[in-house]
Amino acid sequence: MAQIKWLLIVAAILAFALVLSAFLGTGQTKACLWAVIATTIAVCVGLTPVVYSVFYKPSMYPLSVLAAGVIRLLITAGGAVIILIFVEVGVLWFAAWLGFFYIVVLAVEVYSAIRTLNRQNQTSVS
Repeated sequence: MAQIKWLLIVAAILAFALVLSAFLGTGQTKACLWAVIATTIAVCVGLTPVVYSVFYKPSMYPLSVLAAGVIRLLITAGGAVIILIFVEVGVLWFAAWLGFFYIVVLAVEVYSAIRTLNRQNQTSVS
């Protein structure tokens, strides 16, 4: 399953960002950690429709990718609001890390979806 490979790449980027933030200072590390937590929750919950479509309804894969994007966006935004209200973090660092992680996950998701759809089209044409 190709999605596992991409999840490992995202996890490696998140881990590298945590290590990098440790060199920037305590405030940046805390902001990065909370951004990693919000991103991880959003990715895990957002991946649910994609996993479902891969195993049970492959024809619904394009719609499941769109649903995953919407779910991930809503959970990331809601998580950011909750974290900013209840946790004392540097707002700019938190927003920067969260934005960076969102772009990384979006790029990996789009690349993975395009590769999967191309593979499906090649097998259906042959």
